Amino acid sequence: MARATKLITINTETGRDKGKVFLVTEPNAFIGERMFNQAFSLCGEDVTPQSLMMKTATAEGRELWESLLYLVKYVPNPNDISTAREIDQRGDDIEDISTVIRLRGEALSMIVNFTEE
Repeated sequence: MARATKLITINTETGRDKGKVFLVTEPNAFIGERMFNQAFSLCGEDVTPQSLMMKTATAEGRELWESLLYLVKYVPNPNDISTAREIDQRGDDIEDISTVIRLRGEALSMIVNFTEE
């Protein structure tokens, strides 16, 4: 069975990222478990993007928060998902801070939502 994926279209009223599309992919089981354990050790049972953001002041928290973007790819041509590529953090793939935070939250949900099954 393939890993879960989710296409995210940035549908803001304004902003430089309006209309951009990103692909979030569930990590493999071992990486996902490691990331979940990091999140759980930081936040306890309240593992949410908001609670995790508050915990990133520690070195351990920052490592996890940064690694979440590795689960996200930019899709420059939304009509062709095969164009998905790693995000260029030095370029214009993501231009709004709110987009970065949202995408990290979506990636985090790929890790913690399995507990609801």
